[in-house]
Amino acid sequence: ELYQPKLLALVETEIWPNLIAQAKQQQIPCILLNARLSEKSAKGYGKVLRLTQLMLQQLTWLLAQDVATQQRYVDLGLDQSKSQVVGNIKFDIAAPEQYAQQAQQLKQDWQLAGRQVIVLASTHAPEEESLLKQLQPHLNSNPKLLCIVVPRHPERFDEVYKVCQSLNLNTQRRSLKQPIQIDTQVFLADSMGEMWLWYALSQACFVGGSLNEPGGGHNILEPMVLDVPTVIGPRYFNFQSIVDEFVAEHGILIGTDAVQVAQQLLSCLDDPLQTQQQVAHAQQVLQRNKGSLQKHIQLLDHYLQQTASS
Repeated sequence: ELYQPKLLALVETEIWPNLIAQAKQQQIPCILLNARLSEKSAKGYGKVLRLTQLMLQQLTWLLAQDVATQQRYVDLGLDQSKSQVVGNIKFDIAAPEQYAQQAQQLKQDWQLAGRQVIVLASTHAPEEESLLKQLQPHLNSNPKLLCIVVPRHPERFDEVYKVCQSLNLNTQRRSLKQPIQIDTQVFLADSMGEMWLWYALSQACFVGGSLNEPGGGHNILEPMVLDVPTVIGPRYFNFQSIVDEFVAEHGILIGTDAVQVAQQLLSCLDDPLQTQQQVAHAQQVLQRNKGSLQKHIQLLDHYLQQTASS
């Protein structure tokens, strides 16, 4: 009674049977936005089919990221005419302007013009240690090489610093406001909210959560938008359909283990022609998928206007 909602918008995989039932009861339109459903999750819903069917029949509309997702929902009981495939809103992403400027400034301040910069982004244990072990001989033999490490979880910052020390790598820390110096081998980006900045400084990147167990992966679109050639490990099921599309177009590199990932990162630096092609292919995928956000906004506007006029 206190709230008078005009619309219930659920996102991606957040489908709540009780909430949907209550919305339906009060004749509030209920829309699932940017919907995704993996094969595994679909099997889970299939085990409670009666409940799932009832819930899906109560949805007003569903905007699916891809055809496979739409079909899985239809197989579970969604009326196909209440859904459309509009792509993934994650593709409608742009780097905030301030970071490009900040990156330019740091390149000057930290004399990075001649350096070869690799970013290990959103890493989990033991990704930092296994990759730095592979990169260590190259960092020792090539003074131009620099590795920026950005652990996913702040509570692991000190632990990752100890890993760098144990490998005898000359390491500076963002949290201590230490600059990158001529002889810095590893820069530990132990800060929050600066990921765009580190991508903007890099010439190749690894996106973590993809070599560890169980993995699942993190967002590869941020470096892609900045034209940074991207490498990931084999466990990226949280971003399956996005990664699949880049794989099909040769816009991403996938390593089976830390040895291969390290080799691929170094090859991104050493083979500019191949890297240029990879980045161009990634750009094609990005461009092709733009526009989903606009379609989402149009649909929401449509239902908000309907409820306003009723």
